[in-house]
Amino acid sequence: MSIKRVLSFDVMRIVAAFSIVVQHVSGQFLAEVFPSAEWEVRNLYTSVSQWGVAVFFMISGALFLSPDKPLVVRRLFSKNLLRVVYAFLFWSAVYFLVTEDIGQGVKIGFISILKGPPHFWFLKVMIGIYLILPVLKAIASHEKAFSYLVVVALITTFVIPSVFSHMALFNPQRMQVLADYYDGFGLPSLYFITYFVLGHWLFSHTISCRMRKIIYLVAALSVVAGAIGTRWLSFRLGMSHNFFYDDLHPFVLIQGVAVFVFLKDRFVSLSPQWSKTVVSHSNYSFGIYLVHPLIMYIFTGILGFSSSAFSPAWFIPVYIVFVYILSYCLVRFISMIPFMRKFVM
Repeated sequence: MSIKRVLSFDVMRIVAAFSIVVQHVSGQFLAEVFPSAEWEVRNLYTSVSQWGVAVFFMISGALFLSPDKPLVVRRLFSKNLLRVVYAFLFWSAVYFLVTEDIGQGVKIGFISILKGPPHFWFLKVMIGIYLILPVLKAIASHEKAFSYLVVVALITTFVIPSVFSHMALFNPQRMQVLADYYDGFGLPSLYFITYFVLGHWLFSHTISCRMRKIIYLVAALSVVAGAIGTRWLSFRLGMSHNFFYDDLHPFVLIQGVAVFVFLKDRFVSLSPQWSKTVVSHSNYSFGIYLVHPLIMYIFTGILGFSSSAFSPAWFIPVYIVFVYILSYCLVRFISMIPFMRKFVM
């Protein structure tokens, strides 16, 4: 028995992949152009696009922890885990050949490939989650135990660290003592597992209309607060700082939850034609995540054409769509090659 295809997840994948492209394009020169009018524009675009990775984690959690999806450990390792490992090694090698000096030597090249480009941290985390998935699956079968896990994960990953880090903005020396004390317990190790288990909880529970409205309102306010807070902190420090855009910041958490809750009940069913289109496009979202920084590097680092080529207010969105479409076309082309398909889907 396998879980029935959930169209809302396909829609989430598409918008999450697009939001990550928005995040990377708008944040590409955020540090370099501070302070300037261009920085102000890039900060605004960045403030609305931080939730993509959180949504990807929540989708995976909702799927893998569903009681309708039996967990076969052999299949988990031979298909899901190896798929991520293959994609990591292949595209890491591609990034190395394109973006690095291949004359550095075999040892340096090998280490660089194992490290991967910066955005491959997501794949490393997913590998870790896959390794402990049987344990999470067992806990998910017991509602009270799972609810306890969700609460503990939220408190130890977001609430307590957030209190320390926000207070450290005003007195770093004093709060570092508390932060080190907290880190000594090892509780932050839950990290992105929180998004994973939260996805299952949100999908398996009905959120009241009133609570959804509260979530949407708080998420909207967090976007505004993130943009304003980033501006305040950056000018206070004299340099661009992304403290409020961290993937484990409460602002990103509530934004990811809002997107997930909003979309999960909006696209339960579509016409056959639209369903086919959405599913087809969704299948390329993983590949788009993998390749879009490569497209950006080729145009910026090699061809000298970037999102700063024209007025950022109108050209950044144009460039975002440009990078997304090129990434989609590249992934779709690669998927047509039988032995290459496993590296992008």
